[in-house]
Amino acid sequence: MSSRALGIGLLVGVTFLAPCVSLPGPCSLLCAPALAQDDMPVEVDTTFERKTSVSRFWIIYVGGDQSYRMTNKVHQRYQRLWPFLSRGTKIHLVTKKGWITTMQRGWKTRGKTDTEGVIKKIRSCQEGDRVEIDGREHLFLRASETHMSAAPKLPGEAGFGDERKFLITSVRNFKVLDKRQTTTEQPLGPDTLDVFKVAVGDTVAVFMGKDEKPLTGAFSKLGPKAAELREWTSEGWGGSRRLLRRQVTKVRHVPLERKDSFELRGGKLELTVEHYRRSVEGPMEIKVSVVHDVPSKIMTGLRLRMNLSEAVGSASTPDAEEITLVPALFAGERHRISHTVIHSRYSDVLVRPEESKLLDFSDPQAMPQVLRQIDLGPELGFLTQLYVGVGSTKEPRVLGLLINRALYPPTRADEVPEEHARAARKGLQAAGQDAVQMILDQIEVTAKKLKLVALVSGELRDDVLPESIPAEEHRQSLIKLLGRLRGAVSEETAQRLFNISVQQPALTKAVERAFAFQPEHAAGVLLSEAVPRDGEGFKEREERANTLLHDLADKVIDLLPPLVAKRGAPVEELRQAIVAHGNDDPGKAVDVALRLAREGVKALRRQAYEEKVKEARELRKKLEWEKSLRLLEEVLKAQPNHKEANALLGSVQVGLANSLAARGYRGDAIEMLERAVKAKEPAARKPLGRLLLEVLREECEGVILRKAPQVGANKIATVTPATRYPGKSAKKPGWIEVDTGSTAAYVQADSARVENGTAVFSPTAPEARVAALAARARELEPNLAAPADKALGTFLAGLAEAEYNLGNYSKAYGLLSERVAELAPDEPRLSLKSRAWLFANLWLILGTLVALGGGGGVLYWLIQREQERKARN
Repeated sequence: MSSRALGIGLLVGVTFLAPCVSLPGPCSLLCAPALAQDDMPVEVDTTFERKTSVSRFWIIYVGGDQSYRMTNKVHQRYQRLWPFLSRGTKIHLVTKKGWITTMQRGWKTRGKTDTEGVIKKIRSCQEGDRVEIDGREHLFLRASETHMSAAPKLPGEAGFGDERKFLITSVRNFKVLDKRQTTTEQPLGPDTLDVFKVAVGDTVAVFMGKDEKPLTGAFSKLGPKAAELREWTSEGWGGSRRLLRRQVTKVRHVPLERKDSFELRGGKLELTVEHYRRSVEGPMEIKVSVVHDVPSKIMTGLRLRMNLSEAVGSASTPDAEEITLVPALFAGERHRISHTVIHSRYSDVLVRPEESKLLDFSDPQAMPQVLRQIDLGPELGFLTQLYVGVGSTKEPRVLGLLINRALYPPTRADEVPEEHARAARKGLQAAGQDAVQMILDQIEVTAKKLKLVALVSGELRDDVLPESIPAEEHRQSLIKLLGRLRGAVSEETAQRLFNISVQQPALTKAVERAFAFQPEHAAGVLLSEAVPRDGEGFKEREERANTLLHDLADKVIDLLPPLVAKRGAPVEELRQAIVAHGNDDPGKAVDVALRLAREGVKALRRQAYEEKVKEARELRKKLEWEKSLRLLEEVLKAQPNHKEANALLGSVQVGLANSLAARGYRGDAIEMLERAVKAKEPAARKPLGRLLLEVLREECEGVILRKAPQVGANKIATVTPATRYPGKSAKKPGWIEVDTGSTAAYVQADSARVENGTAVFSPTAPEARVAALAARARELEPNLAAPADKALGTFLAGLAEAEYNLGNYSKAYGLLSERVAELAPDEPRLSLKSRAWLFANLWLILGTLVALGGGGGVLYWLIQREQERKARN
C-alpha cells in the first residue's frame, strides 16, 4: 500500500470515527452526536442544560440528552454570555465535527423551514392525534416548551412503538393526519400513566383496583393501548406482565430494594440496594447499604461495582459500569451510599462487591483507622465493640489508653461516665492478663514514671500524670480498677497486690477493697502469708496478712474451710466456729482458721522434710548426686539443724565432687569438696588434698590460663611475660579475663595486670600462693606432705635459678641452701649453690687476697730493709 493511500485511509477514519470517541472524565459514558460526513458546519437550535470543564476543554450539555465540546478559547470568547444562560434557555449553535465554533442566545430560522409554523401545529395537537413527523407516522403524546413526545407507528398492523422524544426546533416537517382516535382500549384524554408522567424504566407500584395488591417493578414498554411491566421481587427481577393502560387506576413511583448476602471468612457481608427512577425528575438514583458481621475485623479496600443498563432487567450484561470505594468498615457498622447516575438513559443497576480485605485490629494498617474512629466518639454500643477489638490486640500503648479511659472517661453531655468506663473495662477484660500485668506495673513504678496514654487527633500520646491527680490517689484508682475487672485478681495478682500493701502501707485499704470484690484467690494468699514460715524477716508480712484476713472476715469466712483442709488440718472445729460466730463476729472464726492452718502446716512441713531426706538418700544410692544435694539444701535452708540432712550432706557433696572431677570439672569439684570439709566431712579431705596437689604442680610451671575463674579450673595454656592478649577485669573479684582469640580464659590477678586493655603477665606465680597451696595439701592429707614439699622445692629452685640468671647470687644462694635443699634434696639445680656462693662472695675473696698480698709485700720490704741495715753495720 502506498503512503498516499494510507494517508487517505487515516483521513477517512478520523472523519468518520472522531465524532464517536468517548470523552474522558464525566463524559466517559457519552458519545458525541453524529455529524455530517463532510466538514461542513452544522447549525443546531436547542436549549442549554449545563456545562462542565474537562481538562483542556468544556462539555456543553443541551436538550435531547446531547452534548458538544468547546475549546477554552471559544469558551473565553463568550464569557459575557454565560451569566445569561440557565437551564432551558434557547440557544443557537454552529458545530463542526462535534466542536462548537459559534454560539448565540435564541433560535434562528434555518433556510425555508417554517419553524414557527411547526411549533404552532405542535401546540395545537392533543394526546392521541395521529401526526406525521419528517415523513413517518406517529401517535402524538405530549409536548413541552422545547420537546415533543410521540410513538412511531410500527410496520403492518402492529400498532405504535415506544415513546420517543423530539427537540421541537429539529423537526423540519410536521403534519396532522387525524385528530384523537376513540376506541375501547384508547381512552380520550390523558390516561393514568400520562397523568403520573410514567416513562419506560421508571420504578413504580401500579394499582389495578382498590382491592388488588399493587404490582411493583418497572415499565419495559409503553404503547398507546398497553404497557409491559417487568415485575420486581425480593430477589430481583421477575417475569413480565402486559397491562392495558385503561386498567391502571393509580401509579406511585417507589424505590426497588434488593438484599444480597455474601459469605466471608468468619461471617458474611450484607448488601442492600435501592434504585429509584422517575424520568421527569432526573436520572436514576441508587442507595446502597453495606455491613459485615465478622467480629474484631476491619474490612478495607471494598469496591462496589455498579453495572448499569439501558434496558430493564439487563444489568447482568451492562452497558456501562461505575466503581464506588467504601471506607474502612467495622463489624456491625452500616455504611450508606447515595449515588445519582450521570445519564438519564440508564434504568437498571446490579451492585456487586469486589476486592475487599479483612484485617485484624492488630494489623498495622488497621490500628490507625480504629484509633481515628474511637477519636470521633461514636455511640456507646459501637464504641464498646471498638474497645473490645483493640483490647484483644494486647498492644501496650492501646491498653494504656483503655486504662486511662476506664479511670477518667471522656464523656459527652448525653453519656453517663460510668457507662463509658464500663465500655473501657470490657476492652481491658478482652486483653486478659496482659492488661492486669500492665496495671500492676503502673502501681509499682515511682511517681515520676506514672503516665497516662491519651488519644489526640487519632494518635496515641504519652502524657505525664497531671498535678491535679496525686500519685497515691492514682495508684488507689488502679487497684480499684483491678477489683472491677472480672477474673483479674488471680492467685498471682493477689500475691502481687499483697506485696504492694507491704511495701506501700498507704495502699492497704485500696488492696482490701480489691480483695473484697474478688476474694476467691485473695483468701488463699492471705492465709498462706499469715501462717509463720521457717526463717526470719516474715513477721511484718504475717501481721499484715492477719490484719487483712480479719478486715475481710465476712467476705472470706465461707472460703476458709477448704483452704485450711489443704494445709492438712481438720476443719470440723472451724465449721462450728463459723456457725457460732459467722454472723456477729466472723473474726473469731478467722482466728480458729489461722490456728488450725498453722498446726497443719507445721505437720505438713515436717512430713515434707522427712520425705525429701528419704528421697535424697535413695538418689544417693543411684549416684544421682546433684538431685540429692538439691533436696538436702532445700531441707537445710528451712531447718538448718535437721540431723539426718546434715549427716547425709557431706557424703553427697563428696560423691558429687568426685563425679565432677571425673567429668573434667576440677574447679567445681574443689569448691564442692571445700564445702564438704567445712561441713566436717572427713571423707572430703583426701580427695581435696590430691586435687590441690595437681593444681600446685601446675602453678610450679608458670602463670596458668584457666577455663573458669576458679582455683583448679582446667588449664588452657602457660604464658610468659612476652605473651600479649586483650584483657579486662573479670566479674569475679581477683581474676582477669583474657581473650585468646578462640576462647575466653582467666588468670589470677596476682599473676597479671591490665595496661591499656592488654594483659601483662608475671614470670611466675606468686611464691605466697604456691606455698599456701602446699601447706593446704599437707594439712588435708599428711601423706601428701612429701610430694607437696618436693613440688614447692621445685618451684623455689626455679625462682633461685631465675635470680641466679639475673645476677642476684646472694638471693639465689639463700633459696638453694636454706629451702630447696630442705624441701627437695635431690633437686638437680642445687648444683648452682656453690657457684652462687662463689659469685656472691667473689669481691670478699678478692679483697682478702689483695689485702694479704699487700701485707706480704710490706713485710718483705721491711725484712729486706732490716737485712740491708744489718749489712751496712
